[in-house]
Amino acid sequence: MKTIKELKEERAALAARMSQMLDVAEEREAKGFTAEERAKYDGLKKEYETLDERIALREEDEARAAASARRIGGDAGKTAEERAARHQEELRSTFIDYVRGAVTKPDIKEEMRAELFTGTADNQVIIPKLIADKVVHALKSTGTFLESIDLVITESAIPYTKSTLNTTDKALKKLAEGDANTTDKVKFEGVSFSAYDYVTPIFPIHIALLEGTSVDVEATIVEAVTQCVSRGLQELATRTGTGTNDIKALLTAATKGFTSAEGTAVTYDELVSLMSSVDNAYGNTERGAFMMNSATLAAVMKIADKNGRPIFLTDLQTGSVSRILGRKVIINESMPDIAAGAKPIAFGDFKYYHLRMVRGIRLTVFKEKYAEKLQVGFMGHVRADGNLVDAGTHPVKYLEMAGA
Repeated sequence: MKTIKELKEERAALAARMSQMLDVAEEREAKGFTAEERAKYDGLKKEYETLDERIALREEDEARAAASARRIGGDAGKTAEERAARHQEELRSTFIDYVRGAVTKPDIKEEMRAELFTGTADNQVIIPKLIADKVVHALKSTGTFLESIDLVITESAIPYTKSTLNTTDKALKKLAEGDANTTDKVKFEGVSFSAYDYVTPIFPIHIALLEGTSVDVEATIVEAVTQCVSRGLQELATRTGTGTNDIKALLTAATKGFTSAEGTAVTYDELVSLMSSVDNAYGNTERGAFMMNSATLAAVMKIADKNGRPIFLTDLQTGSVSRILGRKVIINESMPDIAAGAKPIAFGDFKYYHLRMVRGIRLTVFKEKYAEKLQVGFMGHVRADGNLVDAGTHPVKYLEMAGA
């Protein structure tokens, strides 16, 4: 039997299909549905209404069960926030017990199984929110790249579109009385986001570590998997994602702003040219930033004036350059080094790069695969997609080094 959450996801998918059909019909000059489209739309609408009714009945049933439980005295007198916190703590405790091997899937209460496990698999467990919050924090703490982009976590894997609208070449036009408006229409477009599967290597851990109550399971397993996912997502989102059934890398989606004169060195003038190639709406002192790896930053720090004095001042506390041409510096070790044909520096507003994850990170637990070695294997699994949301005004551009 499907859970309420699964029914709602199914209903949302139907709503998205109906909305898409309406958009297609509106774009045609004749407007409106064909007879075939009308029949299909009415069928979807009927399915939607049936699901709506099923969800309402299930929610009423759950509300009655919850009210009965309160009368018995379980959560009597507690606020909704307190009950939610207690539930999350119980999920966390159950997750850790399962990972340690203290309980099996059949031992876990039915309502918790629905939240902790994906599908019918006995070894795919979802990290609970209390731990997942730490996971997201850890993802952002590995460097300034993931803090600088638009990173979101969605509950469902339903594809969606980030709308774009480019009005930069449109201006006011005088309209005389009685004349028709013949100005070109401004068209809404968008960047679509799906969800693709990515996995980490398997981490085998000796059962003695898991069985000891003094061992922090979160630190032992979750953090190891998290760091692996973080590095992988950063690499995909920066330069290796192909965009074909895959995350689209920032350096693939961005536009070239300037080409250097040499393949092995960056000059002050080239940094100025890269910055000025980006519209000030994205490159101003509040939103604009340079992105590069630490080796490239070291090379930039050595740029000197004609008297041999460094052009960019170092921070007295960190000993590094935190701003270039008044714009902050984002360190991303996945950016390429300075080399012929490489793209070592990007500039612009990186909040326009959208990275979507579905329900955070899952763990697959292999209890039998390594049993003869007295080990349990753990594999991280994440569903994600990413792309630069560009309305045609190019919020991020890169410096390309001269070819070999």
